[in-house]
Order: sequence, then structure tokens, then C-alpha cells
Amino acid sequence: MQIKDEQKELLVEQVRSAQTKSNSLYPHIVICGPSGSGKTTIIRLGEQSILGLKSDIYDPSVSCATRDRRPNEIDGLDYRFMMSLADFGVTDFFETNEYTGNKKLYGTPVSEIERICLRLKKRMLLDIDPNGAMEFQKFFGGDVYSAFLDTSDSVLEKRLSLRGESAESIKGRLIAARKERNLVRDGLFKPNLVLPYDEIPAAQAVNLILLKVAEYMEDSLKQ
Repeated sequence: MQIKDEQKELLVEQVRSAQTKSNSLYPHIVICGPSGSGKTTIIRLGEQSILGLKSDIYDPSVSCATRDRRPNEIDGLDYRFMMSLADFGVTDFFETNEYTGNKKLYGTPVSEIERICLRLKKRMLLDIDPNGAMEFQKFFGGDVYSAFLDTSDSVLEKRLSLRGESAESIKGRLIAARKERNLVRDGLFKPNLVLPYDEIPAAQAVNLILLKVAEYMEDSLKQ
């Protein structure tokens, strides 16, 4: 279940108090985008991912999910797979969402924020949906930098098919993707960066995100 707003405010203050001089200027990075848009590649796959380039500053947050694990996924690395709704219900989450693409629950556990920020003294790399991103923006404010991967239906359908998704699952995920894009287009979700990810390779996307984060940090210093 989600913790209460006052508990979130207290957690944010604990995170800020735990910042070190070396990372205090770096924002937490939220990468959003439809299923199949390439978030995992940008966050942590390979030397040219954000993690590969900035592992001294960032660590990926591992979300919980009630869906089945795919053959190429590792429990505790890609997600914490919870087969029981009861387990999900008694876990403390900062944000949760029922993903319309597969009718399963996802969430960022409080324990991951504590692990990364309080114990490792690093900044979070978050792979979450726009609703979760808005929750982090609400409580962390300028400490969060968000990027939305705007990926077309045709590219998503191809990637999801290669991933082994069923036709029914792909249909649901494309519907969910359109809803996410509409949140951005209607101004309900305001990411710091909207990236036309169909048009650029992953390494270039990572470099652009990190460049924009650096500019964001410079602007913050001027304020």
C-alpha cells in the first residue's frame, strides 16, 4: 500500500539530509515511456547506459510487480516479482499503479529509496510510468529530472512482438502507450524532456539526457 503524504514528506527530508557533497547537485532521474520504449536500455544496459556512465552517482530502483517473470528477466534485478496480491498489499510503497497494458500492479517500494539514498548515499534512477513520475515530482520537486521516451505505436508493436508478447497483450500495451502520450500532450504530466526516441540510437539518447541533466544542474545553481 502507498504510505501517507506525511510519511512521504518525512522520507524526502531524510533523503535530503543524507545527501553528500559529491552528489547533492545531481537530481534523481526518472525515465518514463510506454512498455517496449527502451527504458531499461537507457538506464542500465551496457557501458553507454546512464548507469554505465554514472555508476558512482546513480543506482537503479527496482520496482515491484505482480506480473509473471519473462524468461530473460531476473528477479531482484529487473523487478521484484510478487505473485501474491497479499504480499503487494502489505508492502510500503512510495507510488503504485495498475498498468492498463496487462492489468497488473507495479510500485516503487520505500525500501528501495532507503537502500539507494540512505544506505548507498546515491541518487535514484527510476523506471516508472507518468503517474508515478508525477508523484515523485510532487514530493521531491526540483530534486527530480524526468525524461519521457516518445515512441510510436509501430516501433512499440515491433519491439513487443520480438519480446514474445501475445497479440492481446500488445493491444493492451498500445492502448496504455496512447494514454501516456496523452498525459504529456494534454499537459497533465510535464516531463523536463520529451525525447523522440524513434529517431535516435540509445547511446545518443543517454548522452542527450545527461547533457540536459548537466544544464539543469547549472540552472539550479544560478537560482
